[in-house]
Amino acid sequence: MAKAKSTTAKPAGTKPATKEATADKAKPATAQGGVGIRELAESLGVKSEKSLRARIRRINGGPVVGRGGRYRWDSMEDPALKALVEQLKGEKQSA
Repeated sequence: MAKAKSTTAKPAGTKPATKEATADKAKPATAQGGVGIRELAESLGVKSEKSLRARIRRINGGPVVGRGGRYRWDSMEDPALKALVEQLKGEKQSA
């Protein structure tokens, strides 16, 4: 036996509730004064942060710092980050 549909009609002219637009959230690493995977992806011109993390893991496991296994560096001038960027650029050229 099928259940009967509700016969309660919505008043005319009402719109469904929508979520209000919110401002962009601050990037976590930037908010904490560093460089994260988002900033690195932007600087390298990579569209997907996920693919960049996979490339970093494939190269050397990546410098994972902080809670939750985050990829975070102090600045773009960090020697470890500079070396990683060079490896990423070399990997892209050799592919």
